[in-house]
Amino acid sequence: MLAIYHDSDSNPWKLPKKWEDLNPGEWSEVFQDGIDDRPGNSIWAMNRRYLVSPINGTLKYNRLGQQERGDLNNPLEKASLVLSDVSLTVTEAQYYDCIKLLETFSRFRTRVDVSHLRPIMPVKEDCRAWWRYAVLAGLRQKKLCYWFSWERTRYLCQLRRRYVQLYATLLQQAPSVDIYEIRQIEKILDSKVIILWRLLGHAKVETVKSKETLHKKGSSKRRWWPFGWNSAGLPSEEGGGLEPQLDEEQLTKEEWQAINKLLSYQLDDELSFPVEKVSPNTIRFLVDVSIGQAAARIINIGHTEVMCGRFEQLQVVTSLYLKSTRCDVTLRYCGLSSPEGSLAESVVCEGKTNALDVSFVRAPIGMDLDWQFVAKISPCYVTV
Repeated sequence: MLAIYHDSDSNPWKLPKKWEDLNPGEWSEVFQDGIDDRPGNSIWAMNRRYLVSPINGTLKYNRLGQQERGDLNNPLEKASLVLSDVSLTVTEAQYYDCIKLLETFSRFRTRVDVSHLRPIMPVKEDCRAWWRYAVLAGLRQKKLCYWFSWERTRYLCQLRRRYVQLYATLLQQAPSVDIYEIRQIEKILDSKVIILWRLLGHAKVETVKSKETLHKKGSSKRRWWPFGWNSAGLPSEEGGGLEPQLDEEQLTKEEWQAINKLLSYQLDDELSFPVEKVSPNTIRFLVDVSIGQAAARIINIGHTEVMCGRFEQLQVVTSLYLKSTRCDVTLRYCGLSSPEGSLAESVVCEGKTNALDVSFVRAPIGMDLDWQFVAKISPCYVTV
């Protein structure tokens, strides 16, 4: 079940725990109440305003086995999504909140460049730090250079060495690495500096791995000294061969093929459908999305419906061939209404069962065309 809700002008939730300390059951109690089969009468679901009302859907995925690929009409892979009822409702307050959210996203790029300079303590506790933040942020936004003291430069150099060392240790999956220290260092760094220092950590790990590989290759070579020791103090090859080896019983290649055939298992080299094995008329991938009925409403500040649009039996089928793509869209009914009455409504006439039939084909098979577009629209009554 899926639902999206946005409660405007609501008070902040007060939880007994921090958000990061909540377990999955407590998260479901807070956010899932009113979405599933629960009545939604708790304090979390009070005055809830849904953007997308709870809907049910079915998602299926089918993949043909090696022995089922004879028919060209059956796609090699098929994914289908079926939604029963979809309802979208937008109030005036929710619209204003969405506009503010989009404005925040647009200002994010400007603020993220100076976010690492922002002090942690409040203004009343350290006014000097906030004045320093204002000066440095203004210089950074104007792309001006500001002066660094020698102590500050030396501190950043030591911080870089420490961060690169910790991150390289983390890449090697060492259990003793302190992730908390890495997070604390990243709080005072710019995002571009973090990426640069992480690249230095990756380069350091690759250098260590290449040295280890060269060392193993050098130690595996036979020494010119014929006895059982060498100058590097490594055990001789004759001594290494004396260790007992366990003979494990393994299946033969024919037995594995028989098991894979019974399970319809496909090897990794067959998963990508090689070009030479697929016919141009074979549907490689098919995506089918269908919606039973859907409606979208706009409600003003007085909780009055301003406009409502709805449709029924929408189906979108996309077929991917080897060198072609086909998309078919069918719509059974569509309409638009206002509080005064119907504004527009599709009419099903003789010979046309759908209000809309659209077909788009990129690089049609057997035709010297780049693309093909066909649209059929049934008559529509408009009332003004």
